[in-house]
Amino acid sequence: MKISLAMIVKNEEEVLSECLNCVKDIVDEMVLVDTGSKDNTVNIAKKFGAKLYEFKWCNDFSLARNFAAEKCSGDWILVLDADEVVTLGNKKVLIDFAKEKSNNIGKIQIFNKYKEGEEICFSREYISRFYPRGILYKGAIHEQLNTDLPRVNMKFRVDHSGYFEKDKS
Repeated sequence: MKISLAMIVKNEEEVLSECLNCVKDIVDEMVLVDTGSKDNTVNIAKKFGAKLYEFKWCNDFSLARNFAAEKCSGDWILVLDADEVVTLGNKKVLIDFAKEKSNNIGKIQIFNKYKEGEEICFSREYISRFYPRGILYKGAIHEQLNTDLPRVNMKFRVDHSGYFEKDKS
């Protein structure tokens, strides 16, 4: 069983190394789709041996995610963002899920850190991010996997720092 990482990136030099370092032993290949980086993102990805592709940004996350998935050769695809770090779970967790729940979508836990005023806050949610090859996304923003397969929470967690002291509105 082969597991591919599918990631879309743009100007992620500050966080990409940490993300790829934590996932390099969990996946069999890393597919990164760059949507127009002007920083060192591409060079960092190359250092980790990622397969790199360019995608002209068109304001549609589902098209970019589907393009990344099409470039993957794995049986299963794990989707991460560059500002996420795996803190719970490993390759065995993914393989066991794929074998035992082959007709399901895996929902990984996202642990968000953010600020409200001067207070540091946290939230948790489960998002469909591990799926068998061949399923596509729909929706330009807040893209979702387009399938009726059941979605099951996994024992797999990432810490997400993308909202911490940043305005992503």
